[in-house]
Amino acid sequence: MDTLHDRYEIRHQLGKKAGRQTLLAFDRETQQLVILKLLTFNADFAWDDLKQFEREIETLKSLNHPAIPTYLDSFELNSSTQKGFVLVQSYLEAPSLEEHLQAGREFGEIEVKHIVKSLLEILRDLHDRHPPLIHRDIKPSNILLASSPKRIYLIDFGSVQTLVNQAGKTVTVVGTYGYMPPEQFGGISTPASDLYSVGMTAIALLTGTHPADLPQDNLRIQFTPRSPMTQSFMDWLQQITEPHPSQRFISAEHALNALNAPIERSTFRETAPNFLRDALVHSVGMSIKATTGAVIIGSVLATLWGGPGGFIIVGTFGFVTSVIWGIAVGALNGLIVGTISRLKFYSLRNLVNHQTTAAVVSVLSISTIGVLAFISQPVNDYSHYMADFRWSTLPAIIVTTIAVQFSNYRLIQRWYRREWK
Repeated sequence: MDTLHDRYEIRHQLGKKAGRQTLLAFDRETQQLVILKLLTFNADFAWDDLKQFEREIETLKSLNHPAIPTYLDSFELNSSTQKGFVLVQSYLEAPSLEEHLQAGREFGEIEVKHIVKSLLEILRDLHDRHPPLIHRDIKPSNILLASSPKRIYLIDFGSVQTLVNQAGKTVTVVGTYGYMPPEQFGGISTPASDLYSVGMTAIALLTGTHPADLPQDNLRIQFTPRSPMTQSFMDWLQQITEPHPSQRFISAEHALNALNAPIERSTFRETAPNFLRDALVHSVGMSIKATTGAVIIGSVLATLWGGPGGFIIVGTFGFVTSVIWGIAVGALNGLIVGTISRLKFYSLRNLVNHQTTAAVVSVLSISTIGVLAFISQPVNDYSHYMADFRWSTLPAIIVTTIAVQFSNYRLIQRWYRREWK
């Protein structure tokens, strides 16, 4: 039986990847099982591996948490057969969530919530440090589930990073595809990045499928749990796995409070009236400004173009008509968007879908009304003014429809994104 440092008897290998090994060993001095993590200088060795290894040692030294392995020892390995470094940490006798999944175990909502709450409590402690510690590689294989008592442990701090620069962001690309958030592919990690990974871990447990194998829609994972799940937990998962970090929960504490408060939706209902009232007023106001201005500009351009009825549009009557048309259409569009906001209030947390729905419904409605207004105007051979006026509304209809879409996508929705938290 191999022995390292004249103290640690190797029992068997637990894992291996590019230049690194994880071993189960017996400590002769303490008579306890321990975990040895070896970084060896071989063909797979990279200096970044050494930096991560040293970072993990320093991190574990600074931590004293019941749900995180305890640092015990570290030393240089310098034998005739192996050269490198060794980290010794406490042994936690519990299988990983990945092992449970591979064994075919199914997880229901109640159990997943227990796991998620435990993870968030750990992250709350890590993120509240100064500077905050970001794990950056939360996934089922790095989470141990003990059965008696039922506890969660977070392991493998080789990817951990602190926020120390003024921007509050890191620049090293680490993590596991499927569990890491979009910003981490660009080398950016914040506490919200860990929250995303927690959400993806929960989805993997609920579906039994690796997140990378699930379909996506605008970077949002589409999934169906294997067992029934409450809408409140589904909403929670959607928010914590939002592609943009600013749309996720602002902290582990915030995510934990939301998870512990199933009546949060009633809280939303209490705040909905004021928000929707302001949203309706803003929708109407911004839409009127956009459409009225666009119709007036469009009328002038149509006159310069010299189309039929140009001399009327540029006149007082045509100008006033354009203003009235813009105000009416703008108000109608604002009411449509405001109504959709009221009917789809909870989906405002998914602004892309809300944005698309509002734009499609309002543009189709305004276009239909405009076309009907155009074809319903009588044409009198004895009144060329009426005929010219009929054709003069065509550019106004086109320009107004474009303005409606612009106001929906740029003005109204920008306000929603800024105001809705």
